[in-house]
Amino acid sequence: MLLTLVKNNLKLMLRDKVGMLLVIGLPIILIALLSSAFSDLLNKNYTIEPFTVGYSVESGSEIEKNLPGFIKNFEENNITFSKMTKDESIEQINNESINAYVDITNSDYTIYKKEGFSINTTIFENSIGSMMYVFDGNKALMSYFQEKGIAIEENSKSAINNESFVKLETITVDPTPTAIQYYGIVEIAYIVWCSMMTVSIVVCNERKYGVTRRIGLSNASPLTLLFGKVIPAVITVSIQIGIATLASIILMDVNWGNTPFLSAGIILLEIIASSSIAIVLSIIFKSQSLTNVIIFFSAFFFGFIGGSTQMYMYSYVSDNIAKLSPLYYINRSLVEISTKGSSDYTVKCIVLLIAISIVTIIIGTVITAKRREAL
Repeated sequence: MLLTLVKNNLKLMLRDKVGMLLVIGLPIILIALLSSAFSDLLNKNYTIEPFTVGYSVESGSEIEKNLPGFIKNFEENNITFSKMTKDESIEQINNESINAYVDITNSDYTIYKKEGFSINTTIFENSIGSMMYVFDGNKALMSYFQEKGIAIEENSKSAINNESFVKLETITVDPTPTAIQYYGIVEIAYIVWCSMMTVSIVVCNERKYGVTRRIGLSNASPLTLLFGKVIPAVITVSIQIGIATLASIILMDVNWGNTPFLSAGIILLEIIASSSIAIVLSIIFKSQSLTNVIIFFSAFFFGFIGGSTQMYMYSYVSDNIAKLSPLYYINRSLVEISTKGSSDYTVKCIVLLIAISIVTIIIGTVITAKRREAL
């Protein structure tokens, strides 16, 4: 009986050419639009390269005597100091030979730079601030010792020789996906959720044309009747999503990382969960219009807070709200798996999708048993 139901429902679902084209074509369109719109945000190279700055220092000042030690520290961290006049520096800043220029006196300093944001200039400004802080602190300490008559050993190390006042270190951080990689993955997951609409339409049509009655399966168990819809729905959506994913990889070079089978397994679990939800909603609400409205708004809401439109790493939605969406766990798992090979959300995502599938199937079986005549 189950095989007969699956066969007939599969034929019915595969006849829905409009639904099939939407599920295959829509993610390609969304990937192209959203990756283009947000490419400037994600496709950035924040690698810090060695850079040069100009400087001049007040002749005969106390800081001039100590500056070589500071310059040595800077150069050990890929910041080269080049002595020059203010006029020379302005010309070199304009032609981008140097990033900035600092004019240092015994009491203060002035930085000259090009208008606009520069990561190198920002690092230099912070480093110069640290340098002057160390110098002023050391000078105040020396004045205090002299005032109190405390002897200072000639071989003692002063704060000026402390090499820790500025230190650029390379740390390991999670890689950031490109715009095409991020949206190429999350839009596939989003369309899986949206495909509930096409599944519900077919289920409503099955009820409309009395398929169950016509094939003489009125004596089938409620679980058999439910699986007779879930299995062909999963097969149909899997074929459609498989084609859409393959098209996005070929046409747009979407990279799913080095563990594609794990990602495919998560997508399959999502298809099972979303198909189960669509079928149960179709059974609960006998109106196809009402069912589709509920599916549309739930898919939009979960997608919006879960990272399908705005990126979850830059979203203004709090994590507590985002975690209400199953798509948040799916998106984070798939994107992090593709970029760094693993995700802390993978287990949570898999458990959540399995739980959704089990709960909806139980609910669907109970309702089917009570509303057999509606099938």
